[in-house]
Amino acid sequence: MHHALIIVEIQRIICGYLDPWVDDHRGDRVESSKSLAALAVTCRAFSDAALDALWCTQESLGPLLLCLPPKLVRSVRQLGRKEISLTATPTNDDWTWVATYARRIRNLNLNNIGDKNRTVDPLFRFMVDTDAFEKLQKMDILATLLPSLQNLGYGLIYPPWVSRPPEGALCAEFLVRGLREFKIMACGEYLDQSGLFNEYLGAISTNCPDLQSLAMAEQKWRKNGLAYHY
Repeated sequence: MHHALIIVEIQRIICGYLDPWVDDHRGDRVESSKSLAALAVTCRAFSDAALDALWCTQESLGPLLLCLPPKLVRSVRQLGRKEISLTATPTNDDWTWVATYARRIRNLNLNNIGDKNRTVDPLFRFMVDTDAFEKLQKMDILATLLPSLQNLGYGLIYPPWVSRPPEGALCAEFLVRGLREFKIMACGEYLDQSGLFNEYLGAISTNCPDLQSLAMAEQKWRKNGLAYHY
């Protein structure tokens, strides 16, 4: 291997070209993910950079939960997506392995799917049971669940227009130091149906000194899907 490829910055640039969530790979996210995963397990020098690119952006906590011990996770493929639930609250030891991936997540979008849900490959579609979010909130290490998170997007109302309070409450735990951008999706009259909106604003004012951007978008239903108005 050429000496230049030992330089971490160059490794990250190379792996960045395979990032599944960049616009250039919108049509082949599966292949990009497979390439990064293969690189991570076959090349020790590139493993760290490949895993960073693979985990940097997530549209669900589903992939992270699938890294827990099998006895704790129940996974069923249904309606073109993988539905995930937990059989028990993970212990700190259970989370040790998961933490190696959780610390790599910098961008998280929960319920922030809109029209693109229709075109995303089933490999990237997850539905985490609300009970799983309640179990995660009982963990001792909750405050450091996603220690590197910088950008967070969350939809207060999940289609078909129902709130998921346990998920929203867990989302509030991600409003911590280091977060730079928070995007809230809501639907007019349902804006504070869950009672979480004011909680978010309070958490932002006290826990997010590094926040640079706060955006709120209104969800409206159209014949061709959801539309967002900022």
